[in-house]
Amino acid sequence: MVGQLHGVFCQKKQAYLKSHRERDKIDRTFIGFAAWFSVGWNILRGCVIDKMGCFNRLQYPLILALTMLLCDQPLAGSPQAQRTLMLDYDCPGCSQIYSSLSRLVSEAEYKQLIELARGGDYDQALRRLATLVKAFPGESQFLYDYITVLGWAGRDEQVLEQLLRIDIDRAPAYVADTAGKSARNQRQYDTAIQIYRSALKKQLGRQQSILGLALALADKGDHEAAVEILQPLLKRTPAPVPALEVLAYIQERRRDFTSALSVYDRILELQSNHPGARRGRILTALRLGMPHLASEMAGRTPDVLSESDRQAIEGDLAAMTIRWGRLYSVDPGERYRGTDRAIELLQRQLNEYPDKTSATAVRARLDLMVAYRDRRRMEEAVAIHKALELEGVEIPYYALAAAGDAHLYLHQAQTAVPLLEAAFARRSDDIDIGMSLFYAYADSGNLDAALSHIDRLATRQPEWILPPGGSQREWNPDRLQADIAAALGRAYADDLEEAQQRLAALAQQAPNNTNVRKELGHIYLWRGWPRLALDEFLSVLTLEPNHLGAQTGLVEATAMTGDLVAADAALVPLVERYGDDTEVRRLERRRQTRQLRELWVQALGGSSSGSAEGSDDLGYETYLYDAPWTPTLRPFVHGYYAEATYYDKSVHYDRLGVGLHYRSRSIELRGELDDGSSTDPGLALQLAWFADDFWSFRAGLDSRSDNVPLQAHGEGIYGWSATLGVEHRFHEGRSLGLEFQHLGLSDGNDRRILSLYGRQRLFTSPRYKLDGTLYLYQQRNSKSGAPYFNPSQDRSAEITLANEWLTYRHYEKTFRQRLLISAGRNNQRGFGNDTVGSLAYEHHWDLNDRLGFSYGLSRLRSVYDGVTEFANRFFLRLYARF
Repeated sequence: MVGQLHGVFCQKKQAYLKSHRERDKIDRTFIGFAAWFSVGWNILRGCVIDKMGCFNRLQYPLILALTMLLCDQPLAGSPQAQRTLMLDYDCPGCSQIYSSLSRLVSEAEYKQLIELARGGDYDQALRRLATLVKAFPGESQFLYDYITVLGWAGRDEQVLEQLLRIDIDRAPAYVADTAGKSARNQRQYDTAIQIYRSALKKQLGRQQSILGLALALADKGDHEAAVEILQPLLKRTPAPVPALEVLAYIQERRRDFTSALSVYDRILELQSNHPGARRGRILTALRLGMPHLASEMAGRTPDVLSESDRQAIEGDLAAMTIRWGRLYSVDPGERYRGTDRAIELLQRQLNEYPDKTSATAVRARLDLMVAYRDRRRMEEAVAIHKALELEGVEIPYYALAAAGDAHLYLHQAQTAVPLLEAAFARRSDDIDIGMSLFYAYADSGNLDAALSHIDRLATRQPEWILPPGGSQREWNPDRLQADIAAALGRAYADDLEEAQQRLAALAQQAPNNTNVRKELGHIYLWRGWPRLALDEFLSVLTLEPNHLGAQTGLVEATAMTGDLVAADAALVPLVERYGDDTEVRRLERRRQTRQLRELWVQALGGSSSGSAEGSDDLGYETYLYDAPWTPTLRPFVHGYYAEATYYDKSVHYDRLGVGLHYRSRSIELRGELDDGSSTDPGLALQLAWFADDFWSFRAGLDSRSDNVPLQAHGEGIYGWSATLGVEHRFHEGRSLGLEFQHLGLSDGNDRRILSLYGRQRLFTSPRYKLDGTLYLYQQRNSKSGAPYFNPSQDRSAEITLANEWLTYRHYEKTFRQRLLISAGRNNQRGFGNDTVGSLAYEHHWDLNDRLGFSYGLSRLRSVYDGVTEFANRFFLRLYARF
């Protein structure tokens, strides 16, 4: 009854105010009655009806009553407009009581305020709403609307702050939807799910809350639950488009792009021009790995895509083109076609981006760096990497790997290592980056790190895998690749036997794997077995005729057998087709080097405490080869000079000759005509026959032998020599040799020399090797009493330990140190046994494949006719091609 009276009174009051067009003072008695009636009604409702709750609900009527009692001017507003009691800053009484409050609004003005917010003018609307919320904290509607507009404005953090002021279970569903969306935007998915479930308890089946809950569940990763929540909407016929939009979102979140594409098709059946579905189909095709199709679709409907969408399609199109460019091509001339197309596409895209430092432009530059790496345009790849580094761009792992590969290709392994380490640290499951890092370690000379890394990488790879959709397991190609590299790592460390054993075991497991067989062939090459390597490479080419590694191995093996004509003929097409390949470039450089002139010089000298070898001696020998006349034939000049002092008598001997050097498969022949200290010309012939990879035979004939003692030359004695030798070379670490020499001297003396030697590798490591050599020597002379050292019989046995340290290596440039320690016994007929030995220290430098030199000092202890002599000697050797 009281409520009805209150309603009638309000209607009468509004009618009175509307008819009162003049701005006279309002009857204070009537206003006071109205105010105290409202106060009484609210007290009754707030304290009795609502069980004494929420006393702050009295605030508004009390303020209204006090304002009407204090007002001494008409209410502001147009006489024609609907009049509502409100606070007005123009009223002195209002200012005295609530000077900080904003102007209250009528119902129409309030609706206009909300429409202002809906129109996007959030700042003005939020300022007014904030004032109302602060002035009337008991009026929940103001707070609810304030939260809603905050959500419209995207101020999610402020929305969540306001949740502390309301009971979400009692708030309207639209407020809960707003709060749930803000929580989801802030990645507070559990909070969002709780809020949406609360909304659905108040209004079961509310579509907006169902959609929000499904989105929150999908964002959290609970895709099955998200689809289940949507089922009541999806079962409708037809399903609501917003539900289908959420379903498509869920399928994209679970990366089921095929299903997402199907959902977009359903949407387009209902709304053929739905922009979101049209855009979704294009981007889903992109995510399915079909950027070319996405680009074609985008060309037909460009209006649904943003600029960032188009740039993403262009970027993925370029990236996919780069990947396609790596696919095997039967025609070698076409292998870079896709990569060249990607480079052209990326360059065109970059030209269209005015800001080369934008995110899209940076991505294009990164992709271009990768494309340059794939195209073997390494200098350009390095230039892009350096530019991005200077700009402070955070370079992703794949681009770091590309930059590392480029530096590695350019023989800048020290620079490549940190780049590849950084890339591998981010993606340790990328086998390609792991392999590149292994080769970078090896090329930089850090073999310990290379072996440790490749062993760990191989261990991480499972031996067997089950291919997608397959029912039978297969050998893991990544594991096989790592195992092959681990074997090669042992070869780089000069442990060729271990490398061979590992590769042979792999060949038994995968007999038809061409990469294993190819690398086994290279190990045979490094062990000095070119014919075995040839058989292996030919077997690979039988299985895979275009295998580049086997083709380059075949060229190198053929050249090592001496068949340079066949090697060069096989290399020519490889240079034409694969001129940028590292191995092809190395072989081509070696072929070009063989076409150069060649100089070999050796100088020897020293001093001795005795006279058998001369108190002081000095000598040199040199060969100068001209450029080859044919691949098998080249001319040379040979010079020899020696001098020594004997009992204050100086003796010298020299010869100068010209000759031809012939090399073919398994045969090496050198013939020389010379003239020197004697008046008669000399002829020298040397022949070597390599029967197979293990046995070789040598023979020589010299009409003016350099083996005649220099002291004999001082007496006008000369001689001729014939030599026969055989060697069995087991491998790089073991060999046996036997040589017989007959020296016929002009004084009637026949000297016969028999020598036997055996060499064995005792220890090997990446930086240090130890070889042991046993040398047995016997000399017999037919004449006694010669004017030179000429025992009737002389025998010796000597053991030498050769210590070698690899001090520095950078590709072809190396520096080695050698320490040789020799000790043995000598037996000269008529003088008994005595101890002989020597100590030598040497440096060996190889600056590249065209220049090298070495030098060394030694201290020797020798015995001649029972007299011990000590000698200090030096040597210097130079090798150059020019």
